Amino acid sequence: MFPSRLPLLLSLSTLALGLSAAAPAGAAPLDRIPEPTAPGPYIVVYESGVADPLEKTRGVERRLGVRSRARFSRAVEGFAGTLTPRQVRALGDDPQVAYIAPDRPRSIAGSVALRSGETAPTGTRRIGAATTSTTREAATAGVAVVDTGVDLDHPDLAVGAGRDCTGTGSADDDNGHGTHVAGSIGARNTGAGVVGVAPGTTIHPVKVLDAAGGGTDSEVICGLDWVAGNARALRIGVANLSLGGPGVDDGACGARAFDPLHAAICKLTDGGVNVVVAAGNENVDLGGVAPAAYPEVLTVAAMSDSDGVRGGTGGTSACGRPDDTFADFSNYATAAADAAHTIAAPGVCITSTARGGGYARMSGTSMAAPHVAGIVASCLGEAGAAGPCTGLTPGAVIAKLRGDARDRLARDPASGFAGDPSRPVDGRVYGPLAWAGSASTSPSS
Repeated sequence: MFPSRLPLLLSLSTLALGLSAAAPAGAAPLDRIPEPTAPGPYIVVYESGVADPLEKTRGVERRLGVRSRARFSRAVEGFAGTLTPRQVRALGDDPQVAYIAPDRPRSIAGSVALRSGETAPTGTRRIGAATTSTTREAATAGVAVVDTGVDLDHPDLAVGAGRDCTGTGSADDDNGHGTHVAGSIGARNTGAGVVGVAPGTTIHPVKVLDAAGGGTDSEVICGLDWVAGNARALRIGVANLSLGGPGVDDGACGARAFDPLHAAICKLTDGGVNVVVAAGNENVDLGGVAPAAYPEVLTVAAMSDSDGVRGGTGGTSACGRPDDTFADFSNYATAAADAAHTIAAPGVCITSTARGGGYARMSGTSMAAPHVAGIVASCLGEAGAAGPCTGLTPGAVIAKLRGDARDRLARDPASGFAGDPSRPVDGRVYGPLAWAGSASTSPSS
């Protein structure tokens, strides 16, 4: 029930979560948390009235002999660590503890490495962020890539301050997934390699997943805690999470489902940071995948584009999928509440930066999400100037980007793809194709 790591491509749909949905009030009695029978990894979340959560944790450590693995004071207030049944029971009786949750596994949202080949950024062109001869300027806001880290020395990336939450001591990428995500967001316009949606934008590497692409809720929350604490000073406006695991929206920012990850994301968006996440790659309803199911995030499904232009005439891509169609691996929405925060972007045969300084092609909703993260960053402002999204709340940014995408589709149905709202597929909602042309006065077609 409590594995601490996941292999690189573990299917999210194979995971089950057995938490009560009752709303906690005050302490977390044992009838509202899984009955512990052996030591295991947990996340302890305090009530909001705790004056000094770090001191509270130190007191718990002294009183109960707990050894915390991570302490949280910004995104959520509490700690993570391995607890014995006795310690779980004692904390369940503490009136300052809101709830105790198993430290659930998370993994990258799946990606497939492909043969080296063409490096033209068709996905960037398909969403209007560049043409064959023009591109955008760097976004004013930085983007936190909450992932496997980023290649700190890649010449095509502008890497800023970051955080390691995996215990390696460095935010350097030892998997490659995070570096690829970072390039789609902000690879520089250098005349070589690829160009990102918002070229030269500062990338803040937040390493929460290990070399195999696996991690836990507590490691992700550790990363979100760092983002929350540094967003103002570092001007971080967007966080990209191309990762996932089991979970649902409880309609209460995790308070009913004892979900500290949801609570952390709500705290982040309440603070003004826009959170963009991958829908997942299991070809299932995203309503059972977190954080994709949380309504506070902009969830990105994947579509296939082979030529970087509208019309569906590009033929089959080198990855074997037809031009301008939904990606058959992508998760999708079925409920109206999930569809309301879902959008689509290219996620097939995406060329981007690779660990070690080169470039590689990968496919997945992990690759679709950073296209949208780049659009959000640009919409917040470019080259120090305000943008159309300046001053908007994260919820209003979601509404604007989805509205821009729907408006473009209404004006030009050929700009969409098979599976978008104009050509739905069997009740599956992949969302309208994201459009960068309305995010600023930079290039569009």
